[in-house]
Amino acid sequence: QSNTETTTEPTLIPAGAYSPTSDITLYAVYQRTETTEGAGTTEVTKTVSISDYASAKSWNNENRYTTVNIDANITATASSNPATNTGKYYSNDNSWRFYQNETGKLTITANEGITLKSITLTFTNKDSGTISYNSNSCTSNTAISVSGQSATFTVGSSSGSKGKILITKISVTYESTSGGGSTTYYH
Repeated sequence: QSNTETTTEPTLIPAGAYSPTSDITLYAVYQRTETTEGAGTTEVTKTVSISDYASAKSWNNENRYTTVNIDANITATASSNPATNTGKYYSNDNSWRFYQNETGKLTITANEGITLKSITLTFTNKDSGTISYNSNSCTSNTAISVSGQSATFTVGSSSGSKGKILITKISVTYESTSGGGSTTYYH
């Protein structure tokens, strides 16, 4: 073992398990454990541009995609009934589309231990399309306060039955809670 501190546990050979065929050098290994008390929280904001995401994932024009991974902790999911056009990507405006006549929904979901704080959608309304959270109408580029592990946005129409929402960016702020723990060092 070198004379430096590491978190990599050394390979220890139990007495009698090794028969040396020549001289060997033995090293003493010291173990020290540091304990971190209590839980801490970290606030994180992640933004995904649909244009960049579609390019990175090789999305094809007019194909339906139901999931956008905001990061390793947050997923955006498109759902509708019937599942026809909601979730389609269009390259002419780099948008992820949601349709009122399909009961289109966008659900943002966080992993265990993550709490959603706010969500900002950048979008264009077409054909009198609206999008709301908890029955409150959303405005493009305006943060909506949320709390919990999931938030569902629904698409509607201020007139008629063919309202569309063309999402071009999704930004999510969340809180991650980490508990206390310990790290073992070897020297």
